[in-house]
Order: sequence, then C-alpha cells, then structure tokens
Amino acid sequence: MIIMINGAVGSGKTSVAYMLQPMLEKSIIFDPEEIGCMLKRIIPDHVRLKEEQTGDYQDMELWRILTVKTAREMIERYNTDLIIPTTIYKSEIFEFIVKELKAIDSELYHFCLEASESTIYQRLKKRGDELNEWTYTQTLKCTEAFKHHRFEQFIQTDDKSPDDIVSVIMNQLPVYQQLQ
Repeated sequence: MIIMINGAVGSGKTSVAYMLQPMLEKSIIFDPEEIGCMLKRIIPDHVRLKEEQTGDYQDMELWRILTVKTAREMIERYNTDLIIPTTIYKSEIFEFIVKELKAIDSELYHFCLEASESTIYQRLKKRGDELNEWTYTQTLKCTEAFKHHRFEQFIQTDDKSPDDIVSVIMNQLPVYQQLQ
C-alpha cells in the first residue's frame, strides 16, 4: 500500500505522516524531497538542462525517475508500505508520479490536505519560517493548483488537528476498516 499525503507547504503533511506511521504496522515514511535536495547539491546549475533550471527540483526528470525507483526498491526490498508526504502541484508531474506508483502497487491512496492561505501563513510563522522564504512564495501557487479535482481526495485542515486528519485518513483505508 502507498499513501500519498499531498498539499501545500504548511498544510500538515509531514506532521500527519509521522503520526500515521506507527498506526500502520509495516510502513516507512518516504519523503521525495530528500532526493530533490540531494540532486540540487550534486548537480550544479550550469550542468542542468535548460528546462531544469527553474529552482524547483521537481522539474528535474531525474528527480521523478529516482523518486519512483526508490519507492519501488523500498517496497520490494523491505516488504513495506510507504507513506509519502509531498507537495506535487504541477499536473504533469503529479500524473506521472501517480501512474508510476500505481504500477508498483495498485493500492495507492492519495490525500490532498487543504488549508486557506491565512492558515498556512500562520503555520509557517509558528514553525519559524521567515516571511521572504521560499515556503511563503509557494503558498498562493500551491493553494490555487490544489483546487483542481485531479488532486482528490481533499481533506480541509483549517479547523482540524493532526489527530483529526489522521482519523480521516485511517477511516479511508481498507486495512483499518477491517480492524473495526
């Protein structure tokens, strides 16, 4: 089983993933951002292809390839389920990743955590992000992109605690429903 927890920075993805993980016996959290950070460190800007010189590692085809290959290897090698907190708001990248993950495991669940811009700004401020940081500049772009139906299933998080969000997700998983 693969559980994607998608949403804008500050929507609660990582907090929810870490709360969800102990509830799913054989699961691992896999954050594709780690692959993106590695690629940004090892591939200098002047080496990157023109279309990859956007400042967003998700525009690097190698990121997409390594994300899917790493997910496959983790599942096969460790016989585990994956929880993937991520911010993928570009349609073509989202569709590629979802298609490839479904080829690895047809039991793919996608949840898109939504929050208003003001809620996200409050959360970013609370966690110590500075007003001019990248996280703030991405908020409007992400909240607009996530309004499209292709990112379903939506979970509105403005008035929900991480515990509430975990409950919503768990109630959608057949493995949890069988335990009840």
